[in-house]
Order: sequence, then structure tokens, then C-alpha cells
Amino acid sequence: MNMEPLPRRNFLKLATVSAASITAAMLYIGNKSSPKDSFYADQYGKFLSLTTSQAETLFAFIEIAIPLEKSETPETCNAVLRRIDEELTFVNAQIQGDLGMALDALSYIPIVYGKFSRFEKMLKKDRSMFIQSLRNTTNETIRAIVNNCRILTLYIYYGQHESWNSIGYDGSYSQRPLMISEQRVYYSSKTIRRIL
Repeated sequence: MNMEPLPRRNFLKLATVSAASITAAMLYIGNKSSPKDSFYADQYGKFLSLTTSQAETLFAFIEIAIPLEKSETPETCNAVLRRIDEELTFVNAQIQGDLGMALDALSYIPIVYGKFSRFEKMLKKDRSMFIQSLRNTTNETIRAIVNNCRILTLYIYYGQHESWNSIGYDGSYSQRPLMISEQRVYYSSKTIRRIL
């Protein structure tokens, strides 16, 4: 049994191919093991579209994206998170996948920039400074991820009745009462929570 040493170039090729194949296998298994109607229960509640890690990343982003006086209360952030999951439940699967990939990428962007922590594990002050530094980055993908997550968060936040008093909006001119759609009733029944 005379074994010759493996040349450096062959070793690097073998290591790269092995790492890539293991990563691809893990992503494939992860996508197959999460059917659409399954619940992802965590400290934020039950979700139909967001996984636990995506919910943690989005919650951390919501804390720094909405106005400071409202982000002090976790209930406000949790309400925005639930509403985003509710909207994602009824959109195209490709849109769900795109937002899921964006949140997964957002989670690991700090590591790419030399931070030794994932996005959701950073302190709130550090997260805020980090996102401010990424707004004008030359990398279009990262800029798109940050700005689109921010737009989605603010759109959902300002669309909720709870935030209307803080911005001085009285509601629609006709003063019609809110009509709850069938989708919201269905989502509420699946996650077993009150709508309003």
C-alpha cells in the first residue's frame, strides 16, 4: 500500500467540488422538506410562508427600518412581520422564493463585509449603521436586497391601522369601515390568531 501524496491543485479541485455538492444537496433537501402548508413556529408565532431563520432576519430588519419610537415595542414589529407573511402566503411561489433568497442573503451579508456575526445576531445599533453603509454600495444585488426589504417593510407598516394615528392619517375620505377579505380570514384560521 504505497500512497502518493495528492498534488495541491487536485486537492483544491476536490475540496471545491465536495463543498459545492454538499451545499447543493443541503439546499435541495431543505427545499423539499418544507411544504407550503407547513407551519414554522417560533417566538414570533406561526407562519405559513416564512421559515424561522427568515422570520428572525426580517424581524431584525423591521426593528431598524420602521420609525424609532414605534420600533421600541416588539408588538409593532411582530405585527408587521405577521402581515408580511400573510401577504406572501397568497402570492406567486416565485415571488415567495425571491424574497426568501433575499432574506437568506441579508442574513449573511455582514460576514461578506468582514463582520463576525449574522445580521439578526448583531446589536440593533450595529445593524442600523451597517444597513446605512450598504444603501449606497456599488454592488447592485446587495443594494437591491436592502432597499427592497426596506420598501416592503415601510409599505406594510404604514398600511396598518395601528400606525395611522402616529402619522396623522384619519383613514379614507368615505370613512367606510374596514372590510376583511377572505384571504385574511383564511390566513387567520390557519395560524389561529385574531385578525384585528
